[in-house]
Amino acid sequence: MDLGECTKIHDLALRADYEIASKERDLFFELDAMDHLESFIAECDRRTELAKKRLAETQEEISAEVSAKVCLVTLV
Repeated sequence: MDLGECTKIHDLALRADYEIASKERDLFFELDAMDHLESFIAECDRRTELAKKRLAETQEEISAEVSAKVCLVTLV
């Protein structure tokens, strides 16, 4: 799934600061990451369910169309 452009800052100096600070105390960045991942998974699940519904509707339409053609062929 396309997430678009990342809104986070990716800086090696900031990463080094984080690693040092996280050894001294818990900064709860992991909780933010977990929230982000949970919302991403929920969005993926939502899109998957919508795609499944569209697929089921398409299959029903195709089955009805095939059945109608079969009936026409058997009548001829």
